[in-house]
Amino acid sequence: MAASDLPSCCFTRDHHLHCPRHGQPAPYPVGRRVRTLVDAPAAWPGAFAAPAGTEGTVTGLPVPPGTSYGVTLDGDPDAFPAAYEPGEITAAD
Repeated sequence: MAASDLPSCCFTRDHHLHCPRHGQPAPYPVGRRVRTLVDAPAAWPGAFAAPAGTEGTVTGLPVPPGTSYGVTLDGDPDAFPAAYEPGEITAAD
């Protein structure tokens, strides 16, 4: 597939292959419940920190060239999405 053949929302062939609109469905679509596999330290003094195993909801999909998902963690009083790479989260039971 030539770059000129990609749909306008797909920046690269790799993105097209994983695009929830055109290629393979995203492993963690928006709304999917996930569990973290890594600790999330507080980003600033007084900010929310979460240990590995914290559950949350996917609220943002990766945007090329990035690969991280936005995840709003349960218990975060500010409900700021945190960035997680695919290997740092797993589907919640």
